[in-house]
Amino acid sequence: MDTPNPAGTVHRSDYWLRIGYVFALVLLLGSGLFSWQNIQSLIHARQDQAGTNQMLDLLASLQVDVSDCTDAAQIYFYSGSSTDMARYTGERQIVRRDLNKFENLFSNSLMQAQYYSGIKELVEARLGMIDEAMQRSQKDGLKTGLAVLKSDPFNENSEDLGAKIGQLKFKEAISLVEDQETNERSANSAELATVLATVLGVAFLAGATFRLLRDLRVHKQAEIQLRDARDKLEIRVQERTAELQRAKETAERADNAKSSFLAVMSHEIRTPMNSIIGFADLLADTALTSEQHEYARAISSNSDQLLSLINDILDFSKIESGHVDVEPLPMDLRGCVEEVIETILPRSGQRSIEMLCDIAPNAPAAVLADGGLLRQVLTNLVGNAMKFTEKGEIVVGVQVKEALSGEPKRVLLEFRVSDTGIGIPAEKVDRLFKPFSQVDSSTTRKYGGTGLGLAISKRLVEAMGGKLGVTSNEGEGSVFFFSLPVELADDIAPTSWRLPEHLVAGRKLLLIDEKPVRSRILQDFAKQFGLSVEVETSSEQAGTRLDAGEKFDLVLFDSTTPAKDIRRMQAVTSTWPLPPAFIICDHDCNTTKPENAWLSGAVRKPIRLSQFYDTTLDILKDRNQAQTEAPSMVSSPFPVANFHPLRILLVEDNYGNRQITQLLLRKLGYHPVSVEHGTGCLELVSLQAFDLILLDVQMPGIDGLETARRLRIWEREHGRDSHLNGAAYVCALTANAIKGDREVCLEAGMDDYLAKPVHSSDFRALVERAWACKAPPYGSQSGEAAADVG
Repeated sequence: MDTPNPAGTVHRSDYWLRIGYVFALVLLLGSGLFSWQNIQSLIHARQDQAGTNQMLDLLASLQVDVSDCTDAAQIYFYSGSSTDMARYTGERQIVRRDLNKFENLFSNSLMQAQYYSGIKELVEARLGMIDEAMQRSQKDGLKTGLAVLKSDPFNENSEDLGAKIGQLKFKEAISLVEDQETNERSANSAELATVLATVLGVAFLAGATFRLLRDLRVHKQAEIQLRDARDKLEIRVQERTAELQRAKETAERADNAKSSFLAVMSHEIRTPMNSIIGFADLLADTALTSEQHEYARAISSNSDQLLSLINDILDFSKIESGHVDVEPLPMDLRGCVEEVIETILPRSGQRSIEMLCDIAPNAPAAVLADGGLLRQVLTNLVGNAMKFTEKGEIVVGVQVKEALSGEPKRVLLEFRVSDTGIGIPAEKVDRLFKPFSQVDSSTTRKYGGTGLGLAISKRLVEAMGGKLGVTSNEGEGSVFFFSLPVELADDIAPTSWRLPEHLVAGRKLLLIDEKPVRSRILQDFAKQFGLSVEVETSSEQAGTRLDAGEKFDLVLFDSTTPAKDIRRMQAVTSTWPLPPAFIICDHDCNTTKPENAWLSGAVRKPIRLSQFYDTTLDILKDRNQAQTEAPSMVSSPFPVANFHPLRILLVEDNYGNRQITQLLLRKLGYHPVSVEHGTGCLELVSLQAFDLILLDVQMPGIDGLETARRLRIWEREHGRDSHLNGAAYVCALTANAIKGDREVCLEAGMDDYLAKPVHSSDFRALVERAWACKAPPYGSQSGEAAADVG
């Protein structure tokens, strides 16, 4: 059945009603306009009448005042008294005021101004005659003045003034009568027009109303039918809305179930993988046959691949569901990049690749950015470059692309990850950032991977306000780059890397390096320390300069430099009063071994500015003999424990995880104390001080979060309000890796966060961060920490 449409019926009635209203409105507006014009005419007539009456009053007043002034002059000529003279002066002033009133009243009318001009001339003439009479009376006596007032000219002036005033009065009276008659005619016309317009308007309205009433019944019936159709439509809309709501709730439950499943699976898989990877690392360091070493390497490699796969799927799932929150916080820019490089290189197992951190001098030391997301992007890009690069170098560069306008101060940072790998064909570059996509199938078989790393990186960069791109030449390498707008963290003072002046004054460094990028980076570092740097790309040329007797305090060379050339340089300089300090730049070099005793120090690759600084500082302090190094607290042969002595407490309920963590820490030279639950941790801390506490989060009884809260309360009550005052550096050690877990741990009072499985390099970086928070300047050590070092 067709939906009724009452609009047509209503439209016809409204049409006639609108016509009636329009005609009535036109008539009333015309009548109103006509009446308004008549009213305006009446108003102007009344104003003119009022002006005429005012003028007539002024004429009468002027005539009287002139007569009074003349009488006052005559009386004075008869009496000659000063009183009569004063009366005359007053009457004269009144006449002047009357003339001024006339001038103001007639200023808008030319005709009236002409009449006024004639009257003014007669009055001025009379006043002039009286003034002349006064002058004669003062010269020839009062009678002469009186004679002037009785002379014929004076009498003629009086007659002319009276006639002039009379004419003006008569004219204004005639004009007043004419205006009244005109106003009466206008009022009658307006009344007639108003009555006629009202009658016609009512007639039109009555006709339109009649037509409207006639159609009202039809319209009401149509409206009832329309209401029924609308009710049916609303019922259908409510049904569809309920269906959509149920679908939405189902989708939300599915999303929550997926997130919960991923969290549980991530935790359950990471927990056994922690033991697998840890024991594989320990197994590889034992005495094994070559075949057993290959098996251990395969276990470690495949475990890392499985962990990477889990992380990629978990990250991609979070990004797809929109659960990526960007939280800008103050962060150390250089520390972030160097940490990424140092974390990835040991896991690669490759030593033929040089990894360099190239941060431009104009880059800010600290910025406000999401350090976690930035590390993840850089880790993916560097890991991708590592996977497809067999030899050569990988460079992570950071520079300021441009300064952004506005407040607060913001800059656009450009990050670049370049490699010398296999490169990418130009026609296949567009496939790089698609999920689960590789350049081709052969790449997937040879190098592995899920194809999610670059897709995740692209979306994370876009979430931070940047854009990820790539340039590549097949067979030559690739450059991945992205720009991020960041705010400068002005509240964090930049670190000064200049060494004390008494140590660097006049010191010269000879840098031997054939790699241009690495050479430039080391040269920039040394200049920041305040050293004078000379660069040679060839060890033979460097030896020639030393043979010629050119003096240097430090000689920095790469591990690829021919050993014979270095030995020759050492032999040449051994006869110097103070031979230069030789420093090697290598992945692994233990200067405590007897065969390396001739070395003064080592800069470990990947090169870190802070580690290069510490090595240079120690060497220059020894050479300058200005400050003796504090005696070593320990006799341990392990370098990490020697450099960073810490008392460590491990809180872990899982036996396997507790065992592997203790073994990994012992490899670094530590003997941690361990307990199985949070209560034991709190009891032990009250009896013994610890520098670093590794705290599992999920434990029976008091969990790790509650343990951290109670620990911080106890420390504050006992005056340990900072790390330098004895507060422990607490690190969460957990299999949870869902977004937000790190923030929850930090809010509970922890200082750091490690997600299982954990490698030896992770613990090495952790103890360095803990030591940096607790150690005094220049790495001076406290003897209290020796208890944990074996």
